Amino acid sequence: MTEVVVRYRDAPHLRIGGQRQPGIPTLIVLRIQPDEGVLLRIGAKRPGTRFEMVPAGLKLEYKSFTRHPLPDAYENVLLEVLAGGHTMFPGGKEIERSWEIVDPLIKAWEASGHPETYVRGSWGPGAADELVAQQGGGRWVASGDEPGTQ
Repeated sequence: MTEVVVRYRDAPHLRIGGQRQPGIPTLIVLRIQPDEGVLLRIGAKRPGTRFEMVPAGLKLEYKSFTRHPLPDAYENVLLEVLAGGHTMFPGGKEIERSWEIVDPLIKAWEASGHPETYVRGSWGPGAADELVAQQGGGRWVASGDEPGTQ
């Protein structure tokens, strides 16, 4: 799966009746593949007289807009080539700018070691979990797994 998760800063912790309420991160998840779409996840008060925060989400699935199967990325590129177009291909200036961004990263990796590898299909290297722990804990989010986002 390929997705971008934007996590907003947590709201200040609420105290209701002298008890601290657990925080629920606000997220925007952009699902690139498979199942392209967007998910907005927030904390919401559960209806009723008690004050209880629960995860709530809004989910947009791109495939719901069509009755036909969505083309994959390569199909779009091939159709563009067959039509004689070039909008899906970068120009010379874009390629040069990309290398201006990537070259310093490559040089830094060569100077101080390469990025940590991890098992294919896993959630990433152990260093990623350590990074999250250093920033106050939590976990990497498996989007769509939380209650209220189904």
